[in-house]
Amino acid sequence: MVLSPTQDMTDAEVFAVLLEVVSHPPPMRLNVTSLAGFLLPEAIDLEGRSEFAACGVGGLNAVNASIQDPRFQVVSEYVSKGLDCTGVATKKIRQLKVVRTRDSSCGEWCSFYRPWSDVYDVAVTLSVPHCFEEAIHFDDVDAFRKISESVGAPQAKKMFDNCGMLVSAVQQNRSILVSELLKGPESERANPDGRDGDKETPLQAAAESGNLGAMQQLLDAEADLNHQSSSGGTALFTAARNCQTNAMEFLLAKGASPNSLMNQTGRTTCQVTPLLSLFGHGRVDACHGEKLKETIKVLVDRGANMSVPAASANCDKNQTALTLALDKKDAAAVEQLLELNADPNEAGRLSNGVHGVLIKPFALEISQILDYWKPVSDSVKFLELLKQHGADVDETQHGYTPLWMAAAQCRVEAVELLLKLGAEPNKGKTPAKDAAKEYADSSCQSPEEKQSLLAAFKDK
Repeated sequence: MVLSPTQDMTDAEVFAVLLEVVSHPPPMRLNVTSLAGFLLPEAIDLEGRSEFAACGVGGLNAVNASIQDPRFQVVSEYVSKGLDCTGVATKKIRQLKVVRTRDSSCGEWCSFYRPWSDVYDVAVTLSVPHCFEEAIHFDDVDAFRKISESVGAPQAKKMFDNCGMLVSAVQQNRSILVSELLKGPESERANPDGRDGDKETPLQAAAESGNLGAMQQLLDAEADLNHQSSSGGTALFTAARNCQTNAMEFLLAKGASPNSLMNQTGRTTCQVTPLLSLFGHGRVDACHGEKLKETIKVLVDRGANMSVPAASANCDKNQTALTLALDKKDAAAVEQLLELNADPNEAGRLSNGVHGVLIKPFALEISQILDYWKPVSDSVKFLELLKQHGADVDETQHGYTPLWMAAAQCRVEAVELLLKLGAEPNKGKTPAKDAAKEYADSSCQSPEEKQSLLAAFKDK
């Protein structure tokens, strides 16, 4: 198809648009023959919806499908999807498809009508938990109550908990349905903490999106602030990893512990606090820069420790937020931690597996240049921040300073940076200036590089 969108009906401006003509069959009609039964959603516009839940019926045969055009007919196929989330009932689906009745009027083209969905026109699912899920999805309170009454309170509670209905309602911000799930005695309502073994608690689901209203509803129902999910962490961990500072403030004001510990996944057994968890693998991509700085500040202002002793965290060495932030090359976090008085000379565990390495911040960052031969430009900002906040630039390893090691390797750019940061040429076992003279011939790649190295120590 060619479109000419100009006012003067010319083709001065032409767009070519791909046009596909699809031979769909006419839409079918659905209705439920059972007086107590109904469909979710209501079957009004079948061209715009191909998936339905049959609720309040004993079987899928209670759903009647018809077609007005006598040239077509509806065929059904029944599919069993195994046990539903309760582990007791079977989830069944009836797939309905409108097909052309074969006759001479359409000949070989009778079979070319394409279904509205992939392989069927309409699918109707028979599953009480699925009905609950659809009621939550469409925020249909009346339908939710009808389904609850039809199965009875004990069975409904089992579905609420086994099928994660409360988490689903919280995630979709269905506040009225959250109230429905939490009302009544404990034996009839959803567990506000979810099931033991769930990967996410309802409070975590609310915290990850900063849903303060749902968080208050859950706490009013006596949800445990410090309840941990099977994937690790409390609601505060979740709020922190999503930079939801309002949720963090809310939880901390309600008594959440800023120094609670959670197990990590992977090879290490070391536990982490909400602050330390920011430098693991669970933080969302959007949680960086100013958002991350604000998140760190909220935790520290509320009493989060910037270091965690090994003994208290089932770890082989002490962990510090600053070392972990440096290891992740997280400039915003490093800057904020230092502004909040993180100790730039406190050694922390480098997160490289079961047996960590204890290293000080400046030594960690300079090792990127001297041990791993990373560009000096990658570390300048971090080294300058550490120096500004009191880091010891002359901390020795086996008696040798970073400046001596840079000189011995003929790393001219590193030597110049360290001298600019105030490194002392005469500290350590032997002066760095002597290392430059001793190793220049063997370490420098050219006479010009040797000359630049020696010139850096002139008058030192």
